[in-house]
Amino acid sequence: MSRNEIFDLLEINDPGDNFNPNEKGQNWVKHFLIRVISIVFIIGAIIIISEIQNLGMNDNLAILLGCILIFFIWLLFIIIEAIILQVRKKTILRNTNLAIIGLAIMLFLLFSSIIS
Repeated sequence: MSRNEIFDLLEINDPGDNFNPNEKGQNWVKHFLIRVISIVFIIGAIIIISEIQNLGMNDNLAILLGCILIFFIWLLFIIIEAIILQVRKKTILRNTNLAIIGLAIMLFLLFSSIIS
């Protein structure tokens, strides 16, 4: 009995039919770099602008809270994009987004424990 006959008998699909790790349009390195560099650039630009203007302590605290707010909005968009990629069955890009979410949560917990 061949492998395909066993899959047909058990009414399951061949795993090779559903998952193709080399699908075109799923460049995970480019996907990862665009998402990470975008948030680093946005928050970095805010910090650089705040340093140029020589702001007071309360203003710097407001800028820090603004950076945290931007970070959480970015994280929300990454989560929504992961759900959309799941629906579109782009598993490699979805897994990349899930890795970014895990990395972001880990970094947030690390920095929040340092500040506390």
